[in-house]
Amino acid sequence: MEVSRRKVLQSGLGIGAAIGLGNALSGCGAVTARMVAPRREVELPELKRSPEIAFLDRTSFGSTDADLKRYREEGKEATIKRLLAANEEEPIALTAMLHKFDVLRMESVELFDLPKARVVDQLQAAAIVRATYSTNQLQERMVDFWSNHFNVFALKGDGAFYKGRQEQDSVRKHAMGNFRDLLASVSESVSMITYLDSDRNEKGKPNENFAREILELHTLGVDGGYTQKDIQEVARCFSGWMVETRHFRPKGEFRFEIEKHDQGEKLVLGKKIPAGFGLEDVVGSTDEHRDHPGGVYDILAAHPATARHLARKLVAWFAGGRDEALEKQVAASYLKSKGDIRATIRPILESDFLVSGPPRVRRPFEFLVASLRRANAQTAGDGPLQEHLRSMGQAMYEWPMPDGYPIDARSWAGSMVPRWKFAHALASDAIRGTNVHLADLTLPTDFLASAKPEVRLAAYLSAPEFQWI
Repeated sequence: MEVSRRKVLQSGLGIGAAIGLGNALSGCGAVTARMVAPRREVELPELKRSPEIAFLDRTSFGSTDADLKRYREEGKEATIKRLLAANEEEPIALTAMLHKFDVLRMESVELFDLPKARVVDQLQAAAIVRATYSTNQLQERMVDFWSNHFNVFALKGDGAFYKGRQEQDSVRKHAMGNFRDLLASVSESVSMITYLDSDRNEKGKPNENFAREILELHTLGVDGGYTQKDIQEVARCFSGWMVETRHFRPKGEFRFEIEKHDQGEKLVLGKKIPAGFGLEDVVGSTDEHRDHPGGVYDILAAHPATARHLARKLVAWFAGGRDEALEKQVAASYLKSKGDIRATIRPILESDFLVSGPPRVRRPFEFLVASLRRANAQTAGDGPLQEHLRSMGQAMYEWPMPDGYPIDARSWAGSMVPRWKFAHALASDAIRGTNVHLADLTLPTDFLASAKPEVRLAAYLSAPEFQWI
């Protein structure tokens, strides 16, 4: 009987054929190939899973048997409360692993003594092990969301040496906090300043790179109603932002130079920012100038277009598609709570659309971490595992453009063969530094019940029910 490609994909039995095609198609998932390749329509699979599994898969990096057991014991309402609290004690083993990473212990300026490749390797390893082993899975999903939302290309210049501090002190610190605080912290991080050239923006010689992205990507959205004049005015507000390089000063830290700041009056989205101020043009009132009416952060964070833009992205991130009624509810919650992130995402977690929304393909990072969690794998997230992620097209912190890695299925249509190769390697215990104990695995009893454990696992990870959430 002839077996179609679709049936191979649906059954998960194409893993062997995928390995044979690997050399010919291994580049399909690369960033460059995906950026220039024509987009293809992707047919959504029919996923047969319980609402409980759907809820857990969309609020974590992949459900486990223990997660399902706890959900059934607690119920949905208590589970949502626990996930939003994000205060579960982390495993000692995870804490010990993270303590070994120089990028999490050392200051950015100290990391310059290390090879750049080692710094990048540690950044990526830390992301993998945290997403895999953290008990606060919703928080990790939000860290991934915000890191992508405020994307920084770590390979540009010295970005890798600053990225760890941004992840720790900005993204991770505020991932479940307040959006204005998150926006401010990320914008003031040296990682973002150097990536989008804020340090090349001064009075008389404006650079609009960051001003454009903070409006288009970080807050209002491309259809948020701003004009080219607003970009120019925001750029003037951010003029004078530098990175400390002077002797006997804390090098590699944010520095504001009033002499390079345009102190003239600005008009941002119809809001007047008076003349004669400095950093207040962005941050609003300070101890020195309590009478400032509000800066760029206040204007953008409170804007209804920001609420709509974030609501649209968050609903798609968690629920897989568009639902205008839910998006309006999320946007209203954002505005009512003045940007409280927990309050903003709560309506999504409580909605029926979270589990009934259309399937969303797991991006390579999500797929890799979900596979590790489902296989109960032990890993340090190091080089060999990262190479699999790179072959799938999503090496962490290596997306060159400020819009972050895409989440739509068409963008990842070329990454299937590298995914199958990874599933086969993981199931075969063939990834150095990553181990799977097949004897401890529990898969659905009717899933290739007579096959060998490694074949069952490889096929299970390759099936649509696992590739999509």
